[in-house]
Amino acid sequence: MAAYAVRRMAGGFLLLLVLTLVTYVVFFTIPQDPGRFIVTVPHPTTADLTAADHKLGIDQPVYVQYGKYVWRLVHGDLGRSYATQEPVFSIVRYSLPVTASIVLGGVVLLALTSLVLGVYCASRAHTTVDRIVATLPLVGIALHPLAVGLLLRWAVAKHLHLAPADGYCELMPGGGGCSGPMGWASHLALPWITFALFLLPLYVRMVRARVLETLDEGHVVVARAKGASERGVVWSHVLPLVYPTLVAMLAMDAGAALIAAIYIEIVFGLPGLGSAAVQAQVGIVGLDLPVILGVITVVAAAVIVLNVVADVVTVRLDPRLELGRRRYTLW
Repeated sequence: MAAYAVRRMAGGFLLLLVLTLVTYVVFFTIPQDPGRFIVTVPHPTTADLTAADHKLGIDQPVYVQYGKYVWRLVHGDLGRSYATQEPVFSIVRYSLPVTASIVLGGVVLLALTSLVLGVYCASRAHTTVDRIVATLPLVGIALHPLAVGLLLRWAVAKHLHLAPADGYCELMPGGGGCSGPMGWASHLALPWITFALFLLPLYVRMVRARVLETLDEGHVVVARAKGASERGVVWSHVLPLVYPTLVAMLAMDAGAALIAAIYIEIVFGLPGLGSAAVQAQVGIVGLDLPVILGVITVVAAAVIVLNVVADVVTVRLDPRLELGRRRYTLW
């Protein structure tokens, strides 16, 4: 298991390196004048902009800039914002817990709800309730998280006053302001529901199909023949084979989940990575590329890490998968 995890981590690191290279070349070949961020004169001359570009280090060839970027990245330095000269790492460190809170809470809610509804529909296959739930994916695919978030904010927060409409509370109690587990959960309740509803219909159908498929397998038939209750069959023989598929599917949707989190941050006014990237794109002077690149790098690293962890967990959960040189996957 340890050797397999190391191999997957090494492959993930190489993939991250390729992604940073492509992203760096694309973004830093966009025509713009980053020097305008730091010049102080009202009407800068060409000489002023050239001096500013030299100070920012962007007058060098792209491959030289990228090499320095990778060297700084290895040492935990994501560069500095053009607009504020603040370290990008500080911006990411402030924004990352917000995005992570949305994604982690939403994933837990999504997994639990999809398991409950999926098993319930599978146990009542081809009934009216099952047919109603079967139509939900069409609604879920049609609705965008931005629309769902706006609807929940309008109905639940603005009219029913059951949850805060926007803002973020720190999880750990602080010296002042909004903080603590209760405030943290109350401010993230609607974002979590929005996140879960975005993917829930597809996951319910996946769990339902996997449960129905597993119920026909030989070991389940034998368990029933030995007198096991239907609930015991589901908990002991069916769900353990559903978990690996669920984990693998969550890992595959990690990118979509993070994109959904960006929209959710915008709707509910949460200061996460998505909000930081959007603010970096709407500056008066131009694009704050170091911030955008830093956010993309962190998001890409998170997606890769989540996939590696999911692969290891999937192999751990399903004993039928082999850990030798040849590896069998669920997909």
